[in-house]
Amino acid sequence: MKNTRWIAAVVAIIMVSSLAVNAEEWSIYGPRAEGMGGAGVATADGATAHYWNPGATTKNEKSGLYITGGLVTSAEGDVVASLDKVAQKGAGIDWNTVMGKVNGGTPLTVTEAQQVIGFFSTAATELNQPGQGFLVNGSGGLSFAVGSWTVFGNGFMNMNLDPVGDDQNLAVNSGPSAITNTVGSVSLGSPANSTLASNIASQSWWIAGAGDAALQADNFVYLAEQGGADTSDPEVQQTIMIMAQNLAGGTATVQNNETGVIINGLIVSEFGASHSWDFVDVIGQTLSVGVNLKLMQGQTYYQEIKYSDLEGTDKLMNNVNSKENTKSSTAFGIDAGALVSFSDVLKGGLVIRNLNSPKFSYAGRGDAVLDPQIRAGVAMNLGMITLAADYDVTKNKSSLLKGYESQMFGLGAEVSLIGTLKLRMGTYQNMASVAPSAVMTYGLGFHLLFLDLDLAGAMASKNVKVEDSGSEIPASFGGSAAIALRF
Repeated sequence: MKNTRWIAAVVAIIMVSSLAVNAEEWSIYGPRAEGMGGAGVATADGATAHYWNPGATTKNEKSGLYITGGLVTSAEGDVVASLDKVAQKGAGIDWNTVMGKVNGGTPLTVTEAQQVIGFFSTAATELNQPGQGFLVNGSGGLSFAVGSWTVFGNGFMNMNLDPVGDDQNLAVNSGPSAITNTVGSVSLGSPANSTLASNIASQSWWIAGAGDAALQADNFVYLAEQGGADTSDPEVQQTIMIMAQNLAGGTATVQNNETGVIINGLIVSEFGASHSWDFVDVIGQTLSVGVNLKLMQGQTYYQEIKYSDLEGTDKLMNNVNSKENTKSSTAFGIDAGALVSFSDVLKGGLVIRNLNSPKFSYAGRGDAVLDPQIRAGVAMNLGMITLAADYDVTKNKSSLLKGYESQMFGLGAEVSLIGTLKLRMGTYQNMASVAPSAVMTYGLGFHLLFLDLDLAGAMASKNVKVEDSGSEIPASFGGSAAIALRF
């Protein structure tokens, strides 16, 4: 009978794991969990149980004061190199002059046409990848635990840089002479992708105006290639086709193009209390359940930066937290957790954060909603060694970074040495990522009389390009520290 209940529980978890909810990536709170690969649901101690599993606060062996802080950055996709590539292409363009000519229907010079066609055909493909972005996640807190009660104040930061590649508003000139004003009527050179040029020339919407359709289609593709567009890439080809169609009579001009980046984020401050209860042998095992009640103060950020300003990357964060780019609001939140002790060796846990889906006014459009996050974990205590694993039961779909989803799996180990030193190692991975890569974690813990000190760091095994020229950095890295006073 007992086995039947646990099989049913595992099946339910697998079914729920197919759900995607509007929630940001799970934050790794505290260096002990970070050092163990983000596995904290079944290993939570008195200092961190209110976050990782409110059902574990009954396991507080001592009262204590706990302070922690940490930061993790993550580059999803080739976002850094893509932004650098697009910024470099736009750096030499005199946007005021070009847009003045586009607005007035004045012919562009060959160089201007080459630059603009190359820029937008590259930007629309480089910056329009789903889930691509740069994330900064921070966490910190102060908590005080007494018995099965904990009072806490925590802060969680999710800041994102979301690249936008507008592949619709692409006409680089307008009016009856738009094509000729852009590509001229004299041959500029032979395009490498002559098939693409022939395809454009054969379209019913490609009207040559004062020149020959085939010649001007050749010029159009040639200019794109000279501007750096990779016309062997099917996505680039599609973008160039849209540009050509718009140029032949569309109204979606580059004047309305939204290519650029969006910097947005949510900082949530939580103030609350946690309590748990033990139920012995209710389900044939020792069960502890707990809840958090919390007041949440949320501040959201939103700023759009257009393509013409991308070259000033040192100014990207200017005015992010000015009044017109922020909104503040308040909400209440409920968390719940359970911890099952199967034996002295094996434990399992489940936590649901933000059970009531608190929402905050978004500085962009709509609201930032934190739907429930469900995470499960197991741990084995083998004396000197503790092994643990965590898994996001729900797939978390970001409401801030378009197309980004996360579903973390982490595992790790902790080894106790000579009673005062603990060594930790682990790894975690986003199973919902388009190109998942492992992040390795490491940690140390020191116990000196009434004082605990913990440190941890994380670094991805995969590197990403910082510049289109080739220099690289780890795709993700971060660290955290904590100090606790036990009495």
